[in-house]
Amino acid sequence: MSNSSCAIRELEGIGAFSVNILSAVLGSLGNLLVCSTVYWSPRLHKAWCYFICSLSLADLMVNLVVQPMEAVLTFARMKGICNHELRDAFRLAAYITCGASLMNLAFMSVERCLAIVWPLRQRQLRHLTRRRVLFLLIIIWGVPCLLGTSGLIAGKGTRFSSILVLIGLAGCYGVILTSYGILLLKTRTHFKVHFARTVVVKEFHNKGNNSACQLSNGKVNDVFDSKSHQDCSARATEKRRGSANTRAAKKRRESERRAAKTVAVVIALFTLSWVPYGYVLVTDPEQNINTFYVWAVTIGLTNSSVNPLVYFFSNKAFRKNSKRLLRSIICCFGEY
Repeated sequence: MSNSSCAIRELEGIGAFSVNILSAVLGSLGNLLVCSTVYWSPRLHKAWCYFICSLSLADLMVNLVVQPMEAVLTFARMKGICNHELRDAFRLAAYITCGASLMNLAFMSVERCLAIVWPLRQRQLRHLTRRRVLFLLIIIWGVPCLLGTSGLIAGKGTRFSSILVLIGLAGCYGVILTSYGILLLKTRTHFKVHFARTVVVKEFHNKGNNSACQLSNGKVNDVFDSKSHQDCSARATEKRRGSANTRAAKKRRESERRAAKTVAVVIALFTLSWVPYGYVLVTDPEQNINTFYVWAVTIGLTNSSVNPLVYFFSNKAFRKNSKRLLRSIICCFGEY
């Protein structure tokens, strides 16, 4: 059905159509690689990697379902045709997949906060990934399905669905900001206390070692001299063990911080990509079709093809395992 209210200019429609198709193809390949890398790499079987796999699955659904639907709608709008049934299906699919992506980011923020601020609970987090990850994924995907379906059933008007979307956005971003706020505050406090404690312990050990060695060099008697040497040797061994444990703990903390930075970059890119569409929700709840609306949706959906690049360039373990998987795939195709 031809309708001037749905019409957009041909040049802008071709641009949006091309961006959606290109993003869908590249994003599908990238997100398939992410899911395969996490599945085939035992070192990546961690809580935040499971959430990344779930996020990549949501992005893959955007690439395979939502973006092709938006491309078809854009092509029809260039001819002034409004396909209301397809648009309703597009909204439902977009709300579910993008809502699941945002909830994944919220859970990833909480997991990073727990892993860094309370590192002694890391064993509990591993236990969580094995027994309760399915329950968390049901929540992550069930809530967006419920909100998206409720907004669609509410009626032809989209004001109610827009309100539900804004409530979901506020809740998820509240969790994200709270988690990273606690992370920053606790990390600063931890560094100050840890630095002061390290200085005091080093001074204490240095004084103890110096006094023992002085007594040993004084040679008060043979028995005491032998005992002093044993004490010095035991303290030196304990110091070496403590240094090794400190280096291992420092390495774990650095790994956790790098993962937190990766999650923060993904959250920032997701937010920037969907800011234009958020402006549409606030200023035009009915979401009337125009050029700004089309490009706001296109930019937001394109974010699903960017995340695999973030994982690859910001995480060494993921990059290493991805290269290994790609080499295996290339070798397999080379044999045929």
